[in-house]
Amino acid sequence: MLWQEEQKVLTRDAAITVPRNGGTYRLTATWPEHLRFDELLAVTPQEKRKLKQLVANEGVGVPLVANWKYTDDRKKSEPFLSEAGYLAPVTATLDFGRQSQGRREAVLRVHDRRQEESAVLVGRRYPLEADFSAVSEYILVKAKDKHTGMSGLGALRQSEKYLDKLGLLSLEPPSPHRIPVIFVHGLMSRPLTWHNAFCSASVGMSELTE
Repeated sequence: MLWQEEQKVLTRDAAITVPRNGGTYRLTATWPEHLRFDELLAVTPQEKRKLKQLVANEGVGVPLVANWKYTDDRKKSEPFLSEAGYLAPVTATLDFGRQSQGRREAVLRVHDRRQEESAVLVGRRYPLEADFSAVSEYILVKAKDKHTGMSGLGALRQSEKYLDKLGLLSLEPPSPHRIPVIFVHGLMSRPLTWHNAFCSASVGMSELTE
């Protein structure tokens, strides 16, 4: 992303200048304080998806996946961090302000769609687009990575090779304001078994129980 190329580290109070059609935009960004991410990942187009289930809502904005990457240092303080990192379905909007001295203001807002159902753009409130299945789709893609994925049968036959994957993993940081749901897979299986259930878990407990 341009923001990452310019700022190197994502910060909520920084601004960058973007040239556009003979003028410039002053671009700032904002997102919920609880949301951790290093990058915003594009959602896989529907026609190329592996998931049979799409959990989404129509509206304004661009659905993305917020990814807080795995590192060995982070794992020391985040014991539930998976090798895919922390992942969250988000929606981004871009709101433009008035022009002043050849420069316009623009604000990139990253919304946690599970907590925000609408957003104000150009003075009007609109429902936000959402793609709650985007995280599961990303996990399916990452499963091809030899450092992230694992074989259920392979783990059963040669368990000593997968001892480093024992334990509980979380898609997001634990929160005292959310109810943890623990998925347990069988001996000849793997966490990816629950990828369809992750879609409902991303929406909320009420959707999961239904």
